[in-house]
This record gives sequence, structure tokens and C-alpha cells, in this order.
Amino acid sequence: MWLHALTVPRTLEDEDSINLAMGVESFDVARYAPHPPGYPVYIALAKASTAGVTRLHPDWSRDRRAAAGLASLSVVSGALGLFAFAALWRGLGVSAGWSILAAIGTSAAPLYWFTAARPLTDTPALVTAVAIQAAFLRGLRHFSERGTLPARWVIASMAAGVAIGMRSQTMLLTLPIMLLVIVRLLRDRRWAHGALLAGAALAGVLIWLIPLVHLTGGVDEYRRLVAGQGRHDVTSVEMLATNFSWRFFGDDLVGTFLAPWRLTAVSWAIVAAAALGIVRVARTGGGSLLMLCLLVVPYMMFHLLFHEVETIRYALPTVSMMAGLSGVALAWLGNYAGATLALAGTIACVAIVHPVTATYARGAPVFRVIQDIRSARLVADEAPRLEAHHDAWWAVSRALDWNRDRLDLAPPRLIERDETLRLVEYWRSGATTPIWFFSDPDRGDLRRFDPAATRHVRTRRLTPEVASLIGGLRPYDVGWWRLSAPAWMLGRGWALTREMIDEGEHSNGAVAYLRRQPGPVRLFVGTRHLETVSSPADVSASLDGVEIDCWRLAPGDSATRWLALPEGRLQGSGAYATLAFAVSPAPSQTRVVAFGQLDAAPPDTPMVAFGDGWSRVERDAALGARWRRTSAFSHLEVRHAGRPVKLTIRGNVPVEDFTMPPPVVVYAGKTIVAELVPARVFELSFELSPEVLDAAGGRVSIAVNLRRAFDEQQRGMTPRAFGIRVASVEIE
Repeated sequence: MWLHALTVPRTLEDEDSINLAMGVESFDVARYAPHPPGYPVYIALAKASTAGVTRLHPDWSRDRRAAAGLASLSVVSGALGLFAFAALWRGLGVSAGWSILAAIGTSAAPLYWFTAARPLTDTPALVTAVAIQAAFLRGLRHFSERGTLPARWVIASMAAGVAIGMRSQTMLLTLPIMLLVIVRLLRDRRWAHGALLAGAALAGVLIWLIPLVHLTGGVDEYRRLVAGQGRHDVTSVEMLATNFSWRFFGDDLVGTFLAPWRLTAVSWAIVAAAALGIVRVARTGGGSLLMLCLLVVPYMMFHLLFHEVETIRYALPTVSMMAGLSGVALAWLGNYAGATLALAGTIACVAIVHPVTATYARGAPVFRVIQDIRSARLVADEAPRLEAHHDAWWAVSRALDWNRDRLDLAPPRLIERDETLRLVEYWRSGATTPIWFFSDPDRGDLRRFDPAATRHVRTRRLTPEVASLIGGLRPYDVGWWRLSAPAWMLGRGWALTREMIDEGEHSNGAVAYLRRQPGPVRLFVGTRHLETVSSPADVSASLDGVEIDCWRLAPGDSATRWLALPEGRLQGSGAYATLAFAVSPAPSQTRVVAFGQLDAAPPDTPMVAFGDGWSRVERDAALGARWRRTSAFSHLEVRHAGRPVKLTIRGNVPVEDFTMPPPVVVYAGKTIVAELVPARVFELSFELSPEVLDAAGGRVSIAVNLRRAFDEQQRGMTPRAFGIRVASVEIE
């Protein structure tokens, strides 16, 4: 508990915790404070814990007090779980010593330890449910004494009803064993006792349900809200019950039994030990195996069928039971060896998971970004318009709702798809209000806009270790960009990034928009024939409906086409001129030409474009990085604007392809302008004079020695077609 007290989070994390915190401040299920079904018992406890935190730390920020108020319930519950789980295993016939060791092992399980620091209902609800289960199990010892009814059964039945108001899924853990007890009472014709337990459970439900329905606006309104939440869960969550496949089922099993343990070897060891633990419990006799199934299987089946397994905390009851069974299995080794191994494993687990929990306590990405925004808003001259990609919309919107009293910005609108295309229409309408945009930082949508008008401000990320234990948080990472009216922007049909390719899968042609201005403009467009047809393709460019250029691409060819727009050509009606590219012949369902580059600037601005010899843009989702690969000779096309220019090339060497970095030589015509044996990550800068560039026809060549590793060359393997990775080329 002391260790957890040091890792109480400084902020709330996602919409669930925000909803709960808003409910603590002002309970209103209709405005998702909290979300249906309402969690009234949890909210009542959280009000008390938050008041205690506020009294102890009045100097803490509102974010931190709210997070600590909710998380303190999890911390205290996690500590009390030691006693609850020990009582549970004792009730299943495990000896007192091994019950304690099993409980200690459960508390050190990575998912249990981590979730016990989160501002959510999972840990308090689980510990409450386990305590109820333990009470029923202990009462079963005295079941044979006719005419008596263990008082703990009455208390446990009422607590089972009350616990549903803490977290509705607790009924899957408590009702099966309570129903078994009632059925046994009725089988022995103890009608009054059976009715008493059922009545106690009903009373426990009504204690919170009647006030909840009243505060919500009546039965019909509450039913409408709960039904709406249910429909949302079914339609927005990919679950096995509505989308069955054996692959999906296998993913569910992995997500439930293996993923929560982080390390594959540890996962399988726990699964094997848990299986031995089941055998050990079964050998205690007295129906312990049946009891174990009643405690675990109903929730486990519901979890596999109806939960989004990516949200790893939903597996907490199953994982906790697996950890306990693993501890019980160690009894096979004997008291001394088993206890030593159990304690060593516990210490090792805590040593691994506690630093991850401490990292998590620094705050969730979305809240840290909102804190950045609050600071920036204090010095911003003009209130911006907020927009967000739909994956980030809900979390950002709820975080802004939480900060509404301290931030005079309206939440972004929900746009289900094509968010950046909506921004294109916004700028085309003549709007000038700047936009602050939020998205997964690894998406490429914003490459649709002139980089000079798109400034990346901040990205907040979860570490991979935290992400592995917090699965299901949306979004994991949040990026914040400031956008002003761009000099150019891209419509549909472009292939700069995977996201743009997906939106224009069958497009033959592309559209761009150039901001109107009186002066001349120079631009280029990169095109590549995809060889989906065997005939050449003709590409034409038109500005506001008037053709200005055309060229032919043979199958497999690529071309960077430069266009010069004279003074006055971009004048006209509307905020932007329309630059359209068409392909002929153009099969209706096959993309023939990919449009992969565009830039536009006044003629006095130096420009650089990728020529031939480059791969398509590649992306590593894990690293959040994009690059193009060179070939043996890759070319850049440079326009110097009458003055010397400086090129900076940044990239990396794929270590899996080379045992040693390949030498790189840069030419302008026949002149060597730079040489480098790059490190794994490299940056190469060099200057070029107008005379050298003019002599080379504006063409800069990058030569890469593509030799393979020595042992592979000896085996006669063919060198790869692509070489080093180039992430960016900048000109100044």
C-alpha cells in the first residue's frame, strides 16, 4: 500500500475515469457523469475519498485531486484484496499458509498491481466481489446444520446486490454462488431461508437503484440511457459474440490468459502452474472444483464473448485467479521450496511492474496535452478552432469538458471519417481562424497541407511498458498541431501516405488547391506508373478547368514534373485555385498512376523534390517513422532560386541488411559534393552553388554501395534492391 501511495496518478486517464470524476463533482448520468449504468455506489465512495484527498492536499490541482480521489479507492481495495483472496482460497480448502501465499502472489501479478493504482472501478469491484465469494464459501461449511442460516450469507447476499451498483459485472462473480446456495436451501425445503437471501440481494439492489432512477428522471429515461449505452457497446466494440471467427477466438484467449503477463515465457509458465493449481484444489475434495468453476467460469465466458479483449483490465478477475492458482500449485514443491519460490516470484514481479506503475503516474497523454493547451491559450492572441481525428475525438472532447471552466475553447466536432478533407473545405471557404488539431502522432493525414502552415507543437506518448498493461486506452498517444491557412493543400487521389492511399483506392487523378495570389508560383508533382495496365498513361494538369500541361508515363516509369505559373495566373474567385490532374486511359476500378509528391512556392524560394530511384514511402507503425529507401542511384531535383543552397539529408541504416554501413557518395553531375559512411542514424549536410546545380541540370545523385553481409555474399545471395532509409530532405 505504501508503494502504491507513491504511484497515485497525477491526472485522470481516459473517458471512463473522466466520467467518474465528473460524477463525483456533479452526478448526472444523462450527461455521462458518469456513463450508464451510473455506478452510484462507487461514486458515493469516491466522493468520500476525494473529499479526504482535498482535505489532505488542498494545494493540489483539480486534475490531481480528482485522480488521487479515485485512485485511492483502488489502492486501499488492492491492499484489502490480500485478506479477501486469502479467505477465498481458505474457503476452497487450501491450507491457511498457502492461502496467504496465493493471496500475496495475486497482489503482485502485474495486471493486479498496476490496476490497483488506476482511477477506475475495476479493483474496488473485484475485491468486493471476492470478499462476497469468500463469505459464501465459508458459510457452506455449516450448511449441514439444519435450521440455521449463517449470518454472513445474509450480509453477503445484500452486499452482492449493493456491489452491482459499484460495477455491474460483479454480478457475474457473485450471483452464481449465491444462486447455488439458494438452490440448496430450497432443495432442503428451507423456503424462508432461500427467500431471505433473495430478499437481501434485492434490497441491496434497491438501495442504490431507486435513488439512481429518481435522479436520472424516471424509469423510462433511465431505461433509455442504459439501452443507448448497450447499443453503443455492441456496435462500437469488436466482440466475439457478434463477430465470431476462430482467429478472433484465438486472439481472445491470448489477450485473456497470456498478454496480461507481459513476457511470453512467464505467460506460459503461469498457465501451466494454474493448471496444476486446479488439480491441487480438486484434490482438496468437498466440491472445491465445482466451487472454483462457479467463481471463475461465468465471468470468463462473458469476458471472452462480450468484452473488447484489447481492454486488458477486463481480464483482471481471470488473471487474479490464475495468479492465485499458480501460488497454490507451488505447494507441490513442499513448504520450504514452494514458499521460497513464491516469495521470490512475488518480489520479482513487483520489481518489474512497480517502475511501470511509477511511469504511468506521471499522467495520461491526453491530459498532459490539455495542460499544454491551457498554458498556450494564456498567450494566444486569437481563440483557435479545435479539431480532432475521430480516434482521438472522444478522449479529447471529454478532457476539454472536464477543463471547460478553465479553457474558453469549444470541444471539436465529431467527424467519423475524412477529417482532414473537412479541413480542406474549411480553408477553401475562405476561413482564416487557426486550427489546433489532435490526432495519433503516427498518422500521415496532415501531410495533406503545406508543411510551412503545419506546425507540430507537442506529442505526448505512453511508454510501451505502460501501454502493455493499459491496453484499450484511446488514444495511447496524442499529437498536437497548429494549422494556419496553407499556401497549398491536397484533396482526394493522392498517395503520400497510407491513409491517403486508402481514401482514394480507385482514384485515377488527383486534386490540389493553391491559395490565390498575384505573384508567380513554381510547383512540382511526383507521379509513378503502377503497371496495373500494360499501356502508357497520359497525365494532364489543369488549373481552374484550363489545361496547363500534359505528359506520358510508360509502365513502371516515374516522373517529377515541374510547372511554372506566371504572374497573375492564380488570381480569380474564391480563396483557392483548383489544380486537377487527370489520367487517360483510366479504368474505373484500377489505379494506374500514383501521385506521390507536391510542393509549390514563389520562384525565389529554393525547392527540392524526390526524383527517380526511390522506393515508395514506407512506415514502421511501432516506431512511428516514415522513410523512402534509396537504390544504388537515387536522385533529387533541386531548384536554387539564384543563390547557394544547403541540403540536409537525415535517415538511418537498416542493420538487418548490412553488417557494416554502406559508403554513400553524393554527386551533382560529375562533381562529388559529399561523402559519408553513415552511422546507424545519420545526418548529412552540404552546400551547392547555382553554377554546380546548373551544370548538373538541377539533378543531385546519391550513390549507395549495396553490398550485402560478407557471409551472404559468399553464399551468392542477390543484393537487395533498396539501400539506406531517408526520412527527410531539407533545403535552405
